[in-house]
Parts: sequence; C-alpha cells; structure tokens
Amino acid sequence: MSTFQVILDSIFRILSGVIPFSYPWASQLEEHFLHFTSKVEVDYLTTLVLCIAFFIYFRFDWLGMLSAFAKTIMQPKSIKPENRTLDQEVLIFLTAISIPTILIHHWLSPIIAEIEILNSPITYGILFLVSFGVLRFSYRWNRRVRGLNHLRIMDAVPIILVSLLSVHPVFTFAFVFWVGFSLTNYHYDAIFKYSMLLLGIRSLVHLFSLMGSVTLRSALETVGHLNAIACVVVSFAIIWMTIENLQKNLSENTLRSFQWFSIFASLSCFVLYFLRG
Repeated sequence: MSTFQVILDSIFRILSGVIPFSYPWASQLEEHFLHFTSKVEVDYLTTLVLCIAFFIYFRFDWLGMLSAFAKTIMQPKSIKPENRTLDQEVLIFLTAISIPTILIHHWLSPIIAEIEILNSPITYGILFLVSFGVLRFSYRWNRRVRGLNHLRIMDAVPIILVSLLSVHPVFTFAFVFWVGFSLTNYHYDAIFKYSMLLLGIRSLVHLFSLMGSVTLRSALETVGHLNAIACVVVSFAIIWMTIENLQKNLSENTLRSFQWFSIFASLSCFVLYFLRG
C-alpha cells in the first residue's frame, strides 16, 4: 500500500470507530474506485491509536472506574445500591452493556458476513436508509430527561437490545450506542460521554483479538516504518479532532449531519450496485 492509501484507510477506520461511519461501506468504495484492499496491519495500528486516544482523552473517567473496581474488590459491601459511588454506578452500567454487546457481535457477525445477499451494495443502500429513519426517530423520541448523574442499570437492557443491530456492518457500535441512549432518554452530554467510554472498551477488545495474528513489529514491517508513522500521526489527529467536535456540537446538530450522511451513503451504494452490474 502507498502512503496515500494507508492514510486514507486509516481515516476511514478511525471514523468508523468513533461515529456512525461504516468501514465496510468505505472499503467497497476503495476496492471499486481506488483498486486497493486494506491490510489487517493498518487495522491493528489504528485500533492501537484509538485505544491510546480514548485513554488519554477520558483518563479521569478510566482512573475513576479503576478506583471503583478496586474499592468494590476491597469493600464488597460498597456495591450495595445505597452505598455505591457514581464511579461504581458507571462501572456496573458500562459492564452490563459492553459484555453482552461484544458477545452478540462476536457470535453473530461472522454468520452475517457469510450471507452474500446481506453484504451486497443494494442491501447496504436499503439499510443506510433504515439507519437514517432510526436516527431521526430516536432523536424525536428523546426527551433528554437523564444526564450524567441519572444512571439506571435497567437502561442497559434496551441498549443491549438495540445492539443486536450491530451484527450488520452498516450499524456501527457508535450508531447503536447513540440510538440506545437516545431511546432511553439520556441527554446528549451523557450520550457522548458513555458512548465514547463504551467505544473505548470495544476498541480495546478488538485490539486484543488482533494480537493473535498481528504484532507491532510485523505491522511496522508490513506497512513500512514511514507509512506506519504517517498512519499513527494522522489517526491520532483525526480522532482527537473528531471527539472534540462531537463534544462541542453533538447536542446542537441533533444528529442531522449523520442522518444526511446515511442518505449519501445509501445513494452511493445504489450507484455502486448499478456500476457493478
């Protein structure tokens, strides 16, 4: 892969890890129009950067949850509802969502990937239109009555149910988490914070899964040292700007830009389908 291809592929992967941006859709465009296929080594490098960026940006939240975990181990009685701290509530809440969601994705996604009709451009186009409708419905449904200090463990259940959509590549983890939190009436500051923490957990799990087939040394040798440096620098800059932009504007743009992106992606899939035909 050339430096341009590595950087472009890194940007697509980073965006798919933070916002409702489907990487398989982007890879189909890469293969059809730019005639190159991504490498797992690029996936490894960008996922590593995602994990580092999520940890740095939300370092106080991660440290708070680590402290809550240690307190839970040292003082089991502190886990009782009347004794829990907010960090313990967050830890339990995110764990209750992340474990079933990741397991569902791990078991069902390979099955979906083997069904050819579910991975054709025409199916992608239809599902992107569905994602537009779901985003619009979830925003209009949301009454924004729960903020960062109004966690309810039972809210994990509908979010897990929505996460069933993530078995198809069109519905990214960012998409299902945003929709799940919106349908449970969390305010957008809570949607941003908790969805980003869940995406950080998801990225870490994905990184561990890649370690079985890729190492940092093999990634550097395959991609090339200069290309790897470009990949890391560009990826870190893109994810940092994306997170900051989401934090500032998520509640203001009402998900409208992502609704328009879904329509654009849908139309591009239909065009790709007819071009292939």
